[in-house]
Amino acid sequence: MWNRTVTIELQGRGTIHVRNIRSTSEAAHCLLREWPVNSGNPFKQAIIGCKMALSGELPDTLARFPFQKAAREAGLTFSLSPDIAQHDQLVSEITEASAEMYAQYILEDQYV
Repeated sequence: MWNRTVTIELQGRGTIHVRNIRSTSEAAHCLLREWPVNSGNPFKQAIIGCKMALSGELPDTLARFPFQKAAREAGLTFSLSPDIAQHDQLVSEITEASAEMYAQYILEDQYV
């Protein structure tokens, strides 16, 4: 389970579907079955991040960052729930920023 839920809007057949993504397996399913753009580096990094997290090579919660980047790149509207593990705002923000940088570093190394 991720410490924050990603609520994402996906369009299909003239309707908007809202999905609450709470885990790496849900993100992988969304990327493989519902994603509007299945190309580009952010999409590929999100797939690799999910694969690495599901196989234990990357902490599960770090797979959320490339997923968010892929959503941003695809032009999807998304929002994040409050961090369920952090109560102090500053601690939450610095934890989020450092985790995102770490995930990017790991995935760039895998994608080269």
